[in-house]
Amino acid sequence: MEYRRPSEKPSKAPPSIKPRIIVHGGAGNITRANLPPPAQAAYKATLVRILEHASSLLNNGASALTAATTAVSQLEECALFNCGHGAVFTRAGTIELEASVMVSRGYKKRGAAVSLLKHVRNPILFVKEVLERGEDDLEPETGMLEEEHAERETVSAQGHVHISGPEAERLAKAWGLELMDEKYFWTKKRWEEHKRGLKKRSSRYQNDREEIQWEDHFSTDSLRTVEVGWDGHDYLPQGTVGCVALDDQGVLCVATSTGGLTNKLPGRIGDTPTFGAGFWADEGFLRKPRSSSAPSVHRLLGSVPHLPALQSLSSIISPSFASTISSCLPQLRLPNYQPLHTYSESQTEKSSHESKPIANIHAIALSGTGNGDSFLRLSACRTASALSLPPLVHFPPPPSEPGRLNNPRRLPPAPPTLPLPLATHLVAGPGGLLQRSAGDRWKKGTFEGEGGMIGIEFKAYGDEEGEEGFVRQGQVAWVFNCSGMWRAWVDEGGESRVRVFADEDE
Repeated sequence: MEYRRPSEKPSKAPPSIKPRIIVHGGAGNITRANLPPPAQAAYKATLVRILEHASSLLNNGASALTAATTAVSQLEECALFNCGHGAVFTRAGTIELEASVMVSRGYKKRGAAVSLLKHVRNPILFVKEVLERGEDDLEPETGMLEEEHAERETVSAQGHVHISGPEAERLAKAWGLELMDEKYFWTKKRWEEHKRGLKKRSSRYQNDREEIQWEDHFSTDSLRTVEVGWDGHDYLPQGTVGCVALDDQGVLCVATSTGGLTNKLPGRIGDTPTFGAGFWADEGFLRKPRSSSAPSVHRLLGSVPHLPALQSLSSIISPSFASTISSCLPQLRLPNYQPLHTYSESQTEKSSHESKPIANIHAIALSGTGNGDSFLRLSACRTASALSLPPLVHFPPPPSEPGRLNNPRRLPPAPPTLPLPLATHLVAGPGGLLQRSAGDRWKKGTFEGEGGMIGIEFKAYGDEEGEEGFVRQGQVAWVFNCSGMWRAWVDEGGESRVRVFADEDE
């Protein structure tokens, strides 16, 4: 499937897709004790402002890529969050930024990532350029003029999807991205967090000279002298910021950005720029099961506000698989979700095309936040995606099999799948794979295994002509296993919602 830009009109006019969007601002040890009401209000107001701006872009025809990267770029400009201007420091007192972006379809590279950046003001806009310029980078060189070939070699990311360090910043400069002096990224709270962390880890604190150099510079900056320091108690956001968006063309995009772990070893690469670990977007073509005896996944999710137990899913997943999940996660608490809109079975059963096979376009995008090393060990976002969208028929058929993906009758049977809220819970929810990966180190002061995910799942059903009986449905989901995760989304009624603690979803 080719991605139609918003300016292009489809040949037919099936029901329109309602855009969806969700944003997260980090997860971790967030409690009411370390997040006083004024600070909580400031974070919530910022997230809602950014969310509503990006949502307005989507509602006016912008692509998911534009909306998601715009939201993240605004988070990078805000000192409240661990990215861009508000990023944490390494052990050496330096800044090393990371960002990534991925779409469910529409670009040859599908995704791109950057890391070890020290000067790029908005890493997310840089990584967007890497993705978009891939349209030319991956064109065959046959027939290319010598000067065109030379230009590609000097100002191109070539076919690479992850670039880093000084060479990446050279490209950013050549492409016109804004580069800043490292001092731009300094904030008083983060610097004090850095110093306290070093003192706690070692009595041999040797950064006094570096501290004087930084603070002497900013003592002349009237905008920075009014900054409030960190008392060692109040919450400071950790982890990645991110956005997942669905546009009116049915394309999903995930965009993420971070400064990484506080006092990380210089040169450390986290989950944020690692495909499948801290981000993932995918699209597949599956056959929708046609069984009159079993309720659809969508009917079940749309009619039950909070699924009470795994037994409720017995008609969707096999008994053996349900038993396996129950044995692994005996106290499973299913996560929250926001369906875009649901449909009754009568809407599809009464279709004049009832006898025709129904094609299923299924897309997912996920962004993770939390302890990046734990996400890396599990390829967490890819793992969650595969539980809901198995890697069955993602790519176009070879020339010897023309039309295979375009003919639903020739698709292989769909394997058992899980709804996105359950799939993400099995990975990032309480008792999930992330938590279990920490073993007996869970909640022992290392923050290992802690984190959360946000995502959107999109499905489109219809007959071969894509006319009568065509249904398009989007669903926003989130889950976390720690005390809090900043998340903001637009619900199906168009209202902005923002939460941080788990009990706010009850």
